Amino acid sequence: MGTLLNRPRWSPFVVGARIGALSWITFGLMGKALGTSTTFVTVVASIESFVVPERVKATPYLAKHTKIDWQFMLVIGIFIGALLSVVLARGYKVERVPDLWEWRFGPSKATRYLGAFLGGILVLFGARLADGSRHAIWGVLGMLVGAAGYAEAEAWIRSNILSAWTLGKVSIAQEIPLNPWFLVIGLAMIAGLVFWWLRGKDVLRTTT
Repeated sequence: MGTLLNRPRWSPFVVGARIGALSWITFGLMGKALGTSTTFVTVVASIESFVVPERVKATPYLAKHTKIDWQFMLVIGIFIGALLSVVLARGYKVERVPDLWEWRFGPSKATRYLGAFLGGILVLFGARLADGSRHAIWGVLGMLVGAAGYAEAEAWIRSNILSAWTLGKVSIAQEIPLNPWFLVIGLAMIAGLVFWWLRGKDVLRTTT
């Protein structure tokens, strides 16, 4: 066990299978799905209940998320477990600007922090709009199936499609004379408007 905990990396297949087994246990024994996004709502609602309790009582969505539940403790456990794994594996490294980010957006720490902050807002907003991050399970499953399909067909695609032209390492952002952030923010706004329109048409129904 000591050797296992001291490993700097674990097999993603083994870890993924164990997380899947854990989700079965939580479904079977607790009737709950693994998730974390509700905890952020709980934190906000709990703080507001001390500062402006009248507003929380008048907002049904916040009023039902003021109690610390099992998921709140799960998030704390995730943080503690991640910290212990880093300490035991001695793999701690300060990396304020990852190499891939620096290659694409430059070495600015402010840009990196702003991107992470805005990305977190979009992910959390989408998770709550979908009534919980558990819906991402199907998205992840779709990505896995798509990736597996591409891996199987890669040889055929390379010989029959990719060989038709050679563009090198070209991205959409490089072909459009705009800052990549304009594309990110623009696509996020379009997605938000589409979801807003769908909710207005009662196409999406979120139970909260």
